[in-house]
Amino acid sequence: MRFWIIAIWTGLVLGRPTVRGSRLINPAPGLQAELEDTSYAATARTSLISDHHPRTSQTQVTCNVLVKQDSTTLGYVSPVWNRYGEYGTFQASSSGALQVQFSYDDSSQNRLDLTAINGPSNTFPMFGGIVGYSSGDDLGPGSFDYIYLGGTASTPVGSPPVNGPNSFDAQKDYNRKIESAIWKYTPSTGQLIPQWVNTNSAMFPNYVLYGAGDKVLVVTGDKAVFQSKVPAGAYPEVVGNLLDQVVIVILTGWRQTLTCVP
Repeated sequence: MRFWIIAIWTGLVLGRPTVRGSRLINPAPGLQAELEDTSYAATARTSLISDHHPRTSQTQVTCNVLVKQDSTTLGYVSPVWNRYGEYGTFQASSSGALQVQFSYDDSSQNRLDLTAINGPSNTFPMFGGIVGYSSGDDLGPGSFDYIYLGGTASTPVGSPPVNGPNSFDAQKDYNRKIESAIWKYTPSTGQLIPQWVNTNSAMFPNYVLYGAGDKVLVVTGDKAVFQSKVPAGAYPEVVGNLLDQVVIVILTGWRQTLTCVP
């Protein structure tokens, strides 16, 4: 079993901003009577005006995923799972390759959901994280724990691992926990980075590794500890950038980065 360090790049196919409507603020029960007081009404109106937030625009990104090791192209991530329900199978052409989609706005580029719009199953539509078979639920320094990248249901933003439908358990019910909103996006640099939330809500740097033998992408909080528990060279690190039209994976030493370049 042999694993390589790779980088993942995704490409922008769709970048048209859409406008999200502002919230409607309705009076609470009993508020109408209080508003009959002129001074209170003036205060309430001032409060409503000061609490109003301008509309924010959302930008939607759709991309394929092309994987490389150094100058060697491994292929595009395919819209299929391996026999365990994990992503990590590649194909030569972008035609028919996996497409992922996400939206962000100026106020929030963290904890994003990536939807696999042509993934293997609508039951598990998110490109999310699944706690590993022999792993605990927390990623961090000194820990062997890891997650698979696979198909998951959507989970609440900022939530720690929760039980939910996923492609790994669909093969056999291992009762693994999941998170979907694990992606951080930086528009100025295009970086897309996974960020797992631990059971106590703590967060540590994450590292994406690729296992060629099992055709699986995994994320860990301590790549050295993880790699010490598997055959030498089995799980090198994944690094990636998001580029126009395609996602390209490039080896960049031991830095884990996913970057989207418009």
